[in-house]
Amino acid sequence: MRSHVLFAKAVLQGPQYKWVALALSVVAANSPLAALYALLHHLSLHIGFGTVAIEAPLIDWINQGLLTDCFLLIGPHTKHEITSGTLSEQWGGRCPGNSR
Repeated sequence: MRSHVLFAKAVLQGPQYKWVALALSVVAANSPLAALYALLHHLSLHIGFGTVAIEAPLIDWINQGLLTDCFLLIGPHTKHEITSGTLSEQWGGRCPGNSR
């Protein structure tokens, strides 16, 4: 199988896992497991070696990971639109509302 096909399949499967994780977290936060969920949610995570270390609550690690994921998905799409999509037209990049 070609590599771009495998990449497309992996990208399409990613959001499915995120929806499952979202559903499980909503159920856990609104159930008798809410105290455990809050404890895990604000658990401090420490990563480092030697004198260099980063420490933050688990929710910050999750938020930064999702933000990175978002930018990694938006970047190639934006490049495609600018190079060969509607934003590649003369007026498309200046005023996207007037693009065809």
